[in-house]
Amino acid sequence: MRLLLCLLIVTCWLPMRSLAQVDPLFSDYRRLQNYYNPAAIGLQKDLLLTAAYHQQWIGIEGAPANLFVSAHTEQQWGKSYHGVGLVVVAQRAGLFTRTEAQAEYAFQLRWKGDKILSIGTGLGMINLLYDGTKAHIPDGGAMTPNDPSLPQTPVSGRNFDLSAGILWHTPRYFIGVSGRHLTVPRITLDRLYYQKVPIHINAVCGYNITPPGALLSWHPSLFASTNLTSWRVDVNLDVRLAQRWEAGLMYRPLQAAGLRLGALFGKCHVGYLFEMPTSQLARGNWGSHELVITYALPMSSHKKGTNSYKSIRLL
Repeated sequence: MRLLLCLLIVTCWLPMRSLAQVDPLFSDYRRLQNYYNPAAIGLQKDLLLTAAYHQQWIGIEGAPANLFVSAHTEQQWGKSYHGVGLVVVAQRAGLFTRTEAQAEYAFQLRWKGDKILSIGTGLGMINLLYDGTKAHIPDGGAMTPNDPSLPQTPVSGRNFDLSAGILWHTPRYFIGVSGRHLTVPRITLDRLYYQKVPIHINAVCGYNITPPGALLSWHPSLFASTNLTSWRVDVNLDVRLAQRWEAGLMYRPLQAAGLRLGALFGKCHVGYLFEMPTSQLARGNWGSHELVITYALPMSSHKKGTNSYKSIRLL
């Protein structure tokens, strides 16, 4: 595995070559939807706080580990509705550390109060760090420990990033499309090294099936993402008991299958997701694990008794 990692490093760091980046992977795209689509903010009056940690492929050295933190809420200015929020995402994969921070804004058009057309944009910064001091390059063959084409010290760079999206959201269903890294930011790490982050196109849809008077409700959803080179499709089916306890199954064609568990405790939702690769990777690891915690913080301007947990469940 170390030899494979070294070969990947050498391939990626040829002088004046660019390497396309893939966005960090999170399993619970419904609750972390505002990372993929800036229009998915401010759909509730409470301040929605979310934290998530995704450890991919436990048992494989240098496997990606992703951290997500966000906060967003609704704002009413006069007779118009808006969403404002902030997202911070960090990923460590091998010798690379990637950090994104983005402020998000969404303009909302509402019909009958609960049908929302949201148009959003996000502007922020993306930073990339490569720690060349930790690279282990075996001597022999085409590789040498002091190869001048490879950085021997930490190198980093940053650039502005832009995203935009649109979302139609109702109590029964939702559908959205978005684009990330619309400026295709080029991150210059050193005089000889740079990376480009390609455009990512994302689409999501979901449906909420809640029979009248039934304890069980059904929530199928689908998420698709591509950087025009690779692609990802997630198909999920969640079942909820008394709108408090959750269990679900997921399938990512040619990549992974898994399950999720969740529970609502007052205004706090806790979810756990497990994935197992369906490819050859399944032989060398113990799967991927994700923990997601969401808390709906009532805003001081709310009238007493008007808060609900609806937004946590539906997102």
